[in-house]
Amino acid sequence: MKQVFALVVLSCVFQSCQKDQVTTESFMTATVNNLSWVSDKNMAAAQLDFNDNTNGHNLSVSGHMENSLTDGSRYNLSIGVNSPVSRGKFYFNNTKEEASAIGGVYGNVITYKINTDDFLSSSINGFVEITLLTDHEVGGNFEYDAVSYTKGLDRDPIDTVKVRSGRFRVPIVMVSGREWTAPK
Repeated sequence: MKQVFALVVLSCVFQSCQKDQVTTESFMTATVNNLSWVSDKNMAAAQLDFNDNTNGHNLSVSGHMENSLTDGSRYNLSIGVNSPVSRGKFYFNNTKEEASAIGGVYGNVITYKINTDDFLSSSINGFVEITLLTDHEVGGNFEYDAVSYTKGLDRDPIDTVKVRSGRFRVPIVMVSGREWTAPK
């Protein structure tokens, strides 16, 4: 599901992002396992989906990179706020690893390593802080730890990805459900 979202977001970035909507070049950066990570140009964006239960838009932000870091890994990061989005600090409310905390906040990392399977790491702690929220773009800070687990009944963690000093300012490329007007 997250890969489908990523493809939709990337498609929308290339097709619908207009220069008059975003006042500056978009970016998404972080330190991932002590290595500098930067989303490729035009490969970071946000999506808003209207939620009838909360009568507000949920936020998803993702960034992707094509080249491996010096450790041979490639990381795609995503964060989300599954409640009406506004400016402020949202703490991840995970009691265990979750790919998308219903009604809460989450972070994910898709890791691609040389000569191994790709795997999804889901947040176990952290936050996202929304400092910029307009009709056309969103920005802020984020930080979290994400854990991958073995498949099956044996739930031993196989990897922890530490995402630190995350920053983003990205266009909102897709709005679904209802029209979006940023809260004042």
